[in-house]
Amino acid sequence: MPKARTSSRGGFTTKVRRNWFVPASASSTQGAVTVTFLVHRDGTITDVAIAKVSEVVAFNRSARNAIEMSSPVDPLPAQYPDESVKFTLAFYFNDVPPPPAQSAAPPQ
Repeated sequence: MPKARTSSRGGFTTKVRRNWFVPASASSTQGAVTVTFLVHRDGTITDVAIAKVSEVVAFNRSARNAIEMSSPVDPLPAQYPDESVKFTLAFYFNDVPPPPAQSAAPPQ
């Protein structure tokens, strides 16, 4: 049976979250994992790789599986110039993302 497709960036996030399972054995441990992957013109996800590894092996598997299980997603727009696009997504386990870096104000 084909997997349901998403409809927008919000739909993509919802789909990944539904496929993201935090291992019970690590439910109170903090960590972060960064995953890179390609989305192809037809919405297929490939080349899933861990770009920033967690010391907790189960977190690495959990993040990778969340992306792999979310394929396919919405196809790329017809006007998109390339055959695929690379994404980077960070997963935070029992933690929150750091605040965005503040850019310096331009000189007056």
